[in-house]
Amino acid sequence: MRPTDNINRLIKKLQLKASADLDRRVHNDISSALAESQKTESAHSKPNIWRTIMKSKITKLAAAAVIIIAVFLGMYFVGNPFGSNVTFAQVVESMKKARTIHAVGYAPQDGQMQKANEIWYERGVGIKLAERYKEKEKEEERVVIDNGQWRWEYHQSDHFAVRNKSLGVDDLPREITEPSRYLDKCVRNRTGDMVIDGVLCELYVGSYPNRSDSTRLMYWIDQERRPRRFEEKVLENGIWKTIELGQVEYDIAFDQSVFDPNFGQGVDTVNGPDFDSDLGAGVDIADVAEVLAAHFSLEKAIFTKEEMGLIFAVHELKRCQDDLIFAVTSLRPSEQTLKDIESKDPRARNYGYYHFGSCWERNDGRDTSYSPIELAWISHGGLVVKWIVFVPNGFEAGQVTQCKFDLYYMTEGELAKKRKEAGLPDRNRIKPIATLPLPDEQVSLENLISRVYDVLELLEPIVAEDQLTLKEIPFTDEEMEDFTKRVPSDGITTEWKAGNKSVRLWHGQSKKPSQINKDTWAEDRLTYIQEKQRQ
Repeated sequence: MRPTDNINRLIKKLQLKASADLDRRVHNDISSALAESQKTESAHSKPNIWRTIMKSKITKLAAAAVIIIAVFLGMYFVGNPFGSNVTFAQVVESMKKARTIHAVGYAPQDGQMQKANEIWYERGVGIKLAERYKEKEKEEERVVIDNGQWRWEYHQSDHFAVRNKSLGVDDLPREITEPSRYLDKCVRNRTGDMVIDGVLCELYVGSYPNRSDSTRLMYWIDQERRPRRFEEKVLENGIWKTIELGQVEYDIAFDQSVFDPNFGQGVDTVNGPDFDSDLGAGVDIADVAEVLAAHFSLEKAIFTKEEMGLIFAVHELKRCQDDLIFAVTSLRPSEQTLKDIESKDPRARNYGYYHFGSCWERNDGRDTSYSPIELAWISHGGLVVKWIVFVPNGFEAGQVTQCKFDLYYMTEGELAKKRKEAGLPDRNRIKPIATLPLPDEQVSLENLISRVYDVLELLEPIVAEDQLTLKEIPFTDEEMEDFTKRVPSDGITTEWKAGNKSVRLWHGQSKKPSQINKDTWAEDRLTYIQEKQRQ
């Protein structure tokens, strides 16, 4: 028998298939390997285990056989770094060298593994992600396509796809690299090595750090340090069940039409804020810039002012019952700021943000203020929009004739960095930045709040999910107590410890229109406003 025949026979033995027996062996091996890796004592302080084992004649013969196999494998893989540990950084760098990547993910459904997502990537050309998920117990499909110029996102339940500026097609999409983030914590397990698409792959096994006894992460890495297969398993009733399976191919050819925005039989561009076009048989395209401009253009604003490279605007001002005031406001970078600082990611906050003070004043022995209550806000491409209700305090009933805007605003990201480098302030407060007369006509606040919900429901697919807040949630008492322990010198801490429970921090655990009932939200906001009026 030729030496190459021996090598081929040995390699065939490495082509293991996933099985219950493999699961048990992997579990036993990873448990013992992890236990061994957690020992901190130096190996030099212990007897030489290898020398002890070699005293046995039987183990000598077994060891000789292992050495022979190792020699054959070493000859076969000479010059190959195969066999050393693999890190997440190495994997990402290796994946970046691929011209194309095609990845398919599977998840259990109705007792079988079904395709859940699929990704196509060609460096410098395009990215496409198609995934299925459940929304309110209903199967949904989401498709994202980026061709380097535009980025489209389409949800099956919507009658239009959203078009935005490209986020770039040179970097690997997070969905491809994310599954490998725990590789650094994995250990080598030779019992599960297998050949995938004709390529011998090593198995590395680990678990989530906080669930090491109930989860298992399995990675098959090829000789170029690239993941070819990934499995996530959970322990249920003593049985390891696969809940996620991913397979990846590299440098394969696929039709570039995959990056065309074909979501239906035809495509029309939607103009205007309400998407009232004839849908026909295809899927309409809603351009983000056009939609936001239709709602929040500076040309139609009733007030604008530029400060620190940012433009503050008031788009709408209404008088409501009980002297309440409703306003729609925005902040955005000026044209010059956009020329100086180009932000390619519309989700990045590279320009500025703002909030309102109460504009407290003392006039003729009377304290007056306008307490702001945020109903909702959105952020996209540098534009920040807020829907506000102001509660006037200290005024005679029916004597509120104007609204004063007390503005705190700050630059962020690259704009803040440039201003600091130039020795300029990166934040400011103008009290007031505007004093605007209220219209004579009184409008129902309930109707306005209902309309806010409708507009946000429309805009939800337009802006990134984490950049829309329909309802801000205050810190709980427990969260405030934790904050006061962490920041004992803060002014809010002093007020809180003094018993002022109305002084509270807020965070973004908010709900989107698709996640909260309109009537429930409207009732909640009206109740909150009434509470503020009574204070």
